[in-house]
Amino acid sequence: MLRPDRETKRLLLYCLGLAASRYAVRLHALCVMSNHYHLIATDDRGVLPLFLQYFHRLVAIGVQRQRRWDEVVWEPNRQTSVVELLTSEAVIKQALYLLTNPVTAGLVQRSTDWPGVVRASTFEVERPLCFEDGRLPERVDVTFEPLPSIGSGVDVESWVTSNLEAAEREARAGRREACLGVARAMRVEPTSAPRTRRVRWQLSPRLAAVSREALREGIEALQAFRAAYRDTLRRLKRGQRTLFPNGTWLAVQRYGFEAES
Repeated sequence: MLRPDRETKRLLLYCLGLAASRYAVRLHALCVMSNHYHLIATDDRGVLPLFLQYFHRLVAIGVQRQRRWDEVVWEPNRQTSVVELLTSEAVIKQALYLLTNPVTAGLVQRSTDWPGVVRASTFEVERPLCFEDGRLPERVDVTFEPLPSIGSGVDVESWVTSNLEAAEREARAGRREACLGVARAMRVEPTSAPRTRRVRWQLSPRLAAVSREALREGIEALQAFRAAYRDTLRRLKRGQRTLFPNGTWLAVQRYGFEAES
């Protein structure tokens, strides 16, 4: 349903720009495939759930109108995969994975050939035809900032640019079939499904780091948060007034509890 033809790409970028502007989420890189997308973004305000909810809702409405589709767009009962990138090295690894995704899938020879790949640019997107009722802005400015450097002085954007060609060669070497090409890919039915067997019940990581030390520190911090969260729940059940640990989202945003600053 997300096949990035001209109108669908316009829809996705328009919705992404609206959501990013509304929630002050910084965009860095995007790859839209035919049935999923990858996004690298920075959430400085702790509002990622609201950002994703708004973005996914707009996209679902738009796709249903564009494709004349009256069923669900996003798979129900499946949580959005969100991974925190702990280091610059993790950002580099994820960015190269994102950019080479259409190459690995056998769709194109280079990432720049795929219309669903966007990075490091600013442009204006006109409101899609499916939203011509006038309730949304006529135009939206969309900015993709350079990839972030986390905990180091590494110029991540330059490093990725310098190593992208080698990553694309490696992705092409791993393919077994000839490249499909953009023209043929855009003629594939939006409702078609990949022939590969879907893997269910696989692990969904929450953190990513290249070094074991950084990953260990991230896991320990996450475990400490979860332990503090469980302790807060136990105290509340006993009638004690207490604060949730810093980083708690649902209990604070939806149910009005307070969290540590």
